[in-house]
Formats: sequence, C-alpha cells, structure tokens
Amino acid sequence: MMGTFNPARSVQGKATVVADPFTAGGSAREREGRLFDFLAEQAAAPAPRTWQHMAEVAGRGEDLGYLALLLSNLIEGDRARTGASEALYRVAQELLGPKLAPAPYEVWLKKGMVDVPRLAGFLDAALRQPHLQA
Repeated sequence: MMGTFNPARSVQGKATVVADPFTAGGSAREREGRLFDFLAEQAAAPAPRTWQHMAEVAGRGEDLGYLALLLSNLIEGDRARTGASEALYRVAQELLGPKLAPAPYEVWLKKGMVDVPRLAGFLDAALRQPHLQA
C-alpha cells in the first residue's frame, strides 16, 4: 500500500481523530495514498463511529458522506463485502440525510476530490492483500 493513514485510533472503543483524510499534509500523491489506504481499511472493516467522529471534528460531513457512498458503490458487487457495503451506505445515510440523492452526488463527484478510476484500481489490488481479505 502507499502509506499508513489512520484517521481514527480506537482507544477503549472511542474514536479520536488524527487527521482529516482530505487535507492531511504532504504532496498531493501522499495525501491520495493515505486517503486510499484509509478507504481500503474501511472497505475491509467499516468503522461507522470513526466516520461520524471525523465528520463532527473536521466539519466535512457532506464530503465524508459522499466518500462513504462512493466506497459502498465500489465494493457492492463483491459478495464477500456485502456487509461492508451496507454499513458504508448506512454511514452515508447518516451523514447526508436528504442530500443522499443522485443529483448532489453527481455534483460532488464532478468536483474531482477523488480520482474514482484510480481509487477503484487501488481497491481492487489492496483488497486482495491477506490482511484486508473478507
């Protein structure tokens, strides 16, 4: 994987934010690598409380909601990840509320915050790693 990014560490079941996955320091490629690593970890084992906590602290609930929706969509075809996809969709529902609709999602995608084809390729390779297999 590209690097280690752990936006939330579990301390006795409580999430504490380490960094905003969209703006953590470094070059654009390093930020993308850390974000993709985080998303691969979440695709393998979603942590809804982590997403909620990050949204509260970073104030980026909408971005995180659409990111959870994107991740849910990218892994939904993998039968071994059905539960993870459903959990991520619930995260998106909680973070987005009424904004969980096709038109606002398309607008968010067009902002280009995430290179979707690149993320899809990364996830395909990353989720084959033994420590991330379902």
